[in-house]
Amino acid sequence: DDAVKQIANAERLLAKGQLAKAERLVDQHEYEFSDSRLEKKAALVFHTAGLRRAKVSTWRIENATRFLTAALAKNSEDPLLIARHAEALALSDKTADKARAALEDLAERDLMPEAQSYTALARLLAKAGETAASKEAVASCLKMTKHKAVCSITPKSVKQRKKSRARSRGALGDAAPRNQTLSGSSK
Repeated sequence: DDAVKQIANAERLLAKGQLAKAERLVDQHEYEFSDSRLEKKAALVFHTAGLRRAKVSTWRIENATRFLTAALAKNSEDPLLIARHAEALALSDKTADKARAALEDLAERDLMPEAQSYTALARLLAKAGETAASKEAVASCLKMTKHKAVCSITPKSVKQRKKSRARSRGALGDAAPRNQTLSGSSK
């Protein structure tokens, strides 16, 4: 049950936009999950948090895209996987149109799984010069969350990230280190 709680906590942090904390809680270089389903859930949170950071390396985008593509191949109708895969695709100009189509389809069918999905759509629309549609996507994001910062289409400044990192140090609680295996049921 410790692993289930740890992943649930990481998912809550992800929803709040506390990406570094969420990522650290499920970093598979630091923690080992005894159940393959828990490991996949942890990996989903880890890759998503990495994609949502203001600065993302090409390697991380490619790695997350591969992970999400494989997950989507196994469950192609899951709105959460579709949206997070689209977030990854949105980070490349080559695949931005595909990302936009996927997110617009989810929005039209009222299947957007989380506020950040609307943020990704809003960024794509803003980049395309569709200001009114972008504002509408931001408004939809704001309706889905208490954490308004996750709806910002402008990434945090470097100064804000440094302040956030300083506050988050030491605030992760008593998670098991890599030399311990976290076990629990993924149900």
